Amino acid sequence: MNKNESMITKSCGNIFVDLGFPEDEATVMHMRVEVMAHINKRIVENGWKLHDIADQLGLTHLEAGQLLKTDVANFNLDKLVFLAIRIGLRVQLDWR
Repeated sequence: MNKNESMITKSCGNIFVDLGFPEDEATVMHMRVEVMAHINKRIVENGWKLHDIADQLGLTHLEAGQLLKTDVANFNLDKLVFLAIRIGLRVQLDWR
């Protein structure tokens, strides 16, 4: 392979596993990102601005901004599931 070629590696389906995180930690991180993406999609559908997000979800403006930026480090899975339910989403686990 020369310097103009790049190697592409197929993902396993979880970017966090691909990045080398342990599988248990990667699974929770992936779930957090997925729940947050669905919340953000609903926020966009509702046309909410920062103050609307804070008011509707009971967050500070700082937290609302972190949510919009998909800053998963500041939200645990419990909090995200709670917010998803509050915004009208139905959350369930799929055991395979």
